[in-house]
Amino acid sequence: MKRKFFIRTLVISLSAMLLFGIASGFLIAFSAERLLKDDLLRLSDVIKDEAQRENAVLSNLVSFENSGTRAFRITFIDAAGGIVADSIRDSSDNHLSRPEVERALKGEPGFVKRYSETSKKNMMYYAVTFIYAESGDTYVLRVAIETSAMTSAVLSSLPFLVLLMAALVVALVITNQKYNSAMLLPLSEIKEKLHTINAGAFEKLSLDKGNEELLPVINELNEIVENISELNKIRSEFFANASHELHTPLTYIGGYAELMEKGLLTDADKIAECGAKIGEQTARMGGLIADMLKLSSLENAQGDAALSEVPLQKLLTAVTDAFRLQADGRNISIRTVCYEETVVSNEKLLKDILTNLIQNAVRYNRDNGSVDITVKRAEDRVVITVADTGIGIAQKDQSRVFERFFRVDKGRSRENGGTGLGLAIVKHSVQKLSGTVTLDSKIGRGSKFTVTLPADLRQKG
Repeated sequence: MKRKFFIRTLVISLSAMLLFGIASGFLIAFSAERLLKDDLLRLSDVIKDEAQRENAVLSNLVSFENSGTRAFRITFIDAAGGIVADSIRDSSDNHLSRPEVERALKGEPGFVKRYSETSKKNMMYYAVTFIYAESGDTYVLRVAIETSAMTSAVLSSLPFLVLLMAALVVALVITNQKYNSAMLLPLSEIKEKLHTINAGAFEKLSLDKGNEELLPVINELNEIVENISELNKIRSEFFANASHELHTPLTYIGGYAELMEKGLLTDADKIAECGAKIGEQTARMGGLIADMLKLSSLENAQGDAALSEVPLQKLLTAVTDAFRLQADGRNISIRTVCYEETVVSNEKLLKDILTNLIQNAVRYNRDNGSVDITVKRAEDRVVITVADTGIGIAQKDQSRVFERFFRVDKGRSRENGGTGLGLAIVKHSVQKLSGTVTLDSKIGRGSKFTVTLPADLRQKG
């Protein structure tokens, strides 16, 4: 991995250097061309000023071509295109059709690059008109230089450019090696750790000294490892508990069915009793499966819950009526205080919350106890409290009561037919409705659950 990464980064870096070199070459060529144009402009200004003086001799002014270090061509052309004076003595062609001359005579002086038939070289021209003082006629001054001068300027810069690129390549190689040592080794270790995590070994990553720049990555990965480990633990516990909860009623059903199949039960009353037991355990298993599916649906549901206007008084009455027979059988009184409130929420989730809280309050209550349910408005929130006089929940268990299959008293819970999923459904339903649920309980003094929800879920944001 280290070698491959080194080669890959080196290739990428060298490619970048090559692009840098090409760009630098174009920049140098552009700068050289700009310098040539500036030289032509300066030379044309000097010669034009001299040509406009009294007693100026144009043939003498073409000697300026030898001034400085560059070889310029200087030409004076009359309005008819004839050569009046030229630094190249054998030039006799009519220059009226030359593009730079045409532009100058139109009052649009500018630069032109083209091949010269006279000098047999590529040239850059600049032409401008002026009034010749001796005759008062309009003349064209044209100055030119070989474009090879621009190439020479570029070539003269190449040694510096090559040295610069060589120095950058050396610095790049050294930097790559240090980067490989400082970064790739820890990353290789991280890769190996992640492979072990993928295999199921949830071990946190450690950080060696000198690699503090990786600390944010290590911390984030460790947080992911911790979350995965916790989720894996929850998943394992869920399947173990679900298997156990389903196995218990199946054992009862299988046992009673075997007794009936083998004819060991002949008494009609006993057969009826066994049938009732089978029905009871079947209903228990059906309730467990229904709660598991409901919880799974809450956890995996995407988007917001469907909203409607829900009359809380009517909903609360319907839910409490379903438990009054069970409560009356143990002389448990159910008292409600509900102000006529209509909320905008999801009726199904509200019903699930009330059903599970009231069912638990009755199920785990004492005989001759009571359940008090209050629904009231608090500004833009609705507060629902369900309090019972039951067995209570120890402080050490209160943080876990909303976990799947958690039971304070496992034996009594199964005896009462609880699935261990009711409060988990409450928690997820409340979260889905953007609310909160809290517990206040003491052993032997009962429990009070408080649910706070938006009165209008459309305005939660």
